[in-house]
Amino acid sequence: MSAPHTAQSFVRAALAAEREQWTGPSAQHTPAPWWPTESGVRDRGGYIAHTHSVQRYEGQDERYALEVAQREADKLLIAAAPDLLKQLQHVVRFFDQINPADVERYRAAIAKAAGSVS
Repeated sequence: MSAPHTAQSFVRAALAAEREQWTGPSAQHTPAPWWPTESGVRDRGGYIAHTHSVQRYEGQDERYALEVAQREADKLLIAAAPDLLKQLQHVVRFFDQINPADVERYRAAIAKAAGSVS
C-alpha cells in the first residue's frame, strides 16, 4: 500500500515544483470583488479577463444572439468565481465532519480552481 502512496506523493511534489516555477510559491487569485463589464471582468485594479466581442454577420442572428448570451453568462460566472470558491471551501469543512469520503471530490474541485494539486 505504501508504494502507490509514495509514487503518488512523488508525482504531487513534482507537479507542485513545476507549478511553483511558473506561479511562484504563494500565487493566489486576484482578491474579490470582481464584476462583469462590457468587455470582460474587472476588479479594483483592472481587468481580470477579457472577452472578445461577438461578430454579427447577415443571416446569422440566432448564432449571434446565442454567443452574446454565452459571453454574458461567462462573465457572470468568472465574476462569481472568488465567492463560489470561498463558499465551497466552507462546505468542504462542514462535510468533512459528516462524511469525509465524499470530501475528496470537493477538495479536487477546489484544487483545480486554486491551481494546486491535492
